[in-house]
Amino acid sequence: MGNWTGPGIGDVGSFQVSGIPFTYSEAGSFTIDFKFVTRAITVTTDGDNAGNLINFGASTTDVSIPKGSTRFEVKCKQINVTQAAGTISVVAEMTEIDAKHMTGSIDLGRYGTVS
Repeated sequence: MGNWTGPGIGDVGSFQVSGIPFTYSEAGSFTIDFKFVTRAITVTTDGDNAGNLINFGASTTDVSIPKGSTRFEVKCKQINVTQAAGTISVVAEMTEIDAKHMTGSIDLGRYGTVS
């Protein structure tokens, strides 16, 4: 047959096609460890509280989740959601790229600095 290894993190086609859906809803805080790299994540909450937060892995900064729906076009293998009010729902668009291809922590200094 051959030595085809499957799609990797730089596989453009995997991010261009419609994502495979992964859904979850919770009235509490949670962490999702995805088995595949995400294409995008939509977070919806009915809670109106600045304490509802999401980050895209341990080395990323928390982002406030406003009431309603917010779409994040991010490739990641984990999200951490802190719930302060209401129910938080997640719809993740998954690629077919195995999460193992996103290795190590994100070096934020590599992408830009804030002063």
